[in-house]
Amino acid sequence: MLKNPIKILFLAALSLGFVFTSASARAADVSASFQYLPDKAIAVAGVHGDKVRHSSLYKTFLRLVTQRREVERGLAEFERATGFDATKDVRSLVLGVADSFTSNSDNFVLVADAKLDEAKVLAFMRKKGAQFKTLRTRTGVHHLLGRKQDGFLAFRGRHIILGGVEQLGVLAGAGHRGMTARRGPQRSMSRALVRLKKRPLFLVVEPNAALKKRLAHTHEDFGKLTTFSVGLDVTGGAKLDMAARFASAASAANIHDLATGALKRVSNSRQSKRMGFAAIVKSVRLSKHGPTLRGSLRLTQKQLDNLLGLALKLM
Repeated sequence: MLKNPIKILFLAALSLGFVFTSASARAADVSASFQYLPDKAIAVAGVHGDKVRHSSLYKTFLRLVTQRREVERGLAEFERATGFDATKDVRSLVLGVADSFTSNSDNFVLVADAKLDEAKVLAFMRKKGAQFKTLRTRTGVHHLLGRKQDGFLAFRGRHIILGGVEQLGVLAGAGHRGMTARRGPQRSMSRALVRLKKRPLFLVVEPNAALKKRLAHTHEDFGKLTTFSVGLDVTGGAKLDMAARFASAASAANIHDLATGALKRVSNSRQSKRMGFAAIVKSVRLSKHGPTLRGSLRLTQKQLDNLLGLALKLM
């Protein structure tokens, strides 16, 4: 689905726009975006643009995205055609990955809390030769994308939704599957999201059987992971907090020992010390609480900038 250049450009515009949110703009409530996510989501990630727009992490991201001239020109053209203003028009992005994503990588939903003119976006897509079919369903208008109609684009008030066609319910008069009446993360995942949804960046993963099987190939106890969540604040240095819950306390203890040993080896290696990683690795804190493994990392602004500078040199 994402091989289509129009969809890539659309995603790039949103990705750049959310971090430029105006300081005076209304802060996004990502809970409103959750209603459009897959019911059987195995992963939900989100970013608050109004909280990260001035961070060095974003500035590094911006350099990487816009270093290709064709991307920069495409984004400028998109703004001229649609009136999309990257300084104020997108407040947050939320991504939900469906249960069947392991077998179909198009089975996701991306929700942007944004201000975007539907008619102008469609006109721009037509001008660029994008193929799509507009149909009205029980839940509103959906624009089916591509020759094979393998994805959809929908506008719902302040939300723009992009996803794979598997996330649609029965479309009126057409043999497509369409959006169900009830949507949003399952209760177990929702509890984790309540704790993290206000973090500038957050991720919650609840592995299904297929994902657990893949994780088990790395280590048996990784296959017993039930929930993984992480929140990241980059508004002043970096503050990361992680929690991984396993099926048993024994699995959590085994992964704790495995991770502790790996961190010790990295911090003591010559290459790590030469590249300046040793001090960062030593600042990682791990603790186990029954079946839950918790971790945290705190970086000063200088440490974060040094790390990002090194990343740019390696890319």
